[in-house]
Amino acid sequence: MAADRSSTEFRVGLVVLIALAIVAGSLYWLQGYRLELNAQKVLVRFDDVGTLSVGDPVMVLGVHKGKVNHLRLRDNAVLVELLLYRDVQLRRDATFTIRNQGVMGERFIAVHPGHDSLPFDTSQVAVGRYDTGLPEVMGLLGDMIVELRSMVASL
Repeated sequence: MAADRSSTEFRVGLVVLIALAIVAGSLYWLQGYRLELNAQKVLVRFDDVGTLSVGDPVMVLGVHKGKVNHLRLRDNAVLVELLLYRDVQLRRDATFTIRNQGVMGERFIAVHPGHDSLPFDTSQVAVGRYDTGLPEVMGLLGDMIVELRSMVASL
């Protein structure tokens, strides 16, 4: 009797967990689908993108307003396609900077929409900047320590 009851409780719990997973997955998919329908594409050229990858967030003045849609190499640079919500009004002097989001080196693109009177031309490729983050600084610090050790050893 007790075994039947715990077996039934297990099945009910399993069904509830599967239903929650389906609902969560559906909401995640719909959010991405909504962005695809409501998005403007912006192409930005970077000399280096670090660990930036497809799906990383795009923040406009600190507010999540898009994602990295595509990365491709072109002419010794990286061409990054961004999907930005249409309510983002970019101006001609808009800036695009790859920055660190956390200590582990997660990347995002910070967008400052600009103040120019003329709108941003989305048919043109913008030039972005790469902001050196904590992982790169730590790597450079490690290189400096190796050089310092070799200098001290030679003295």
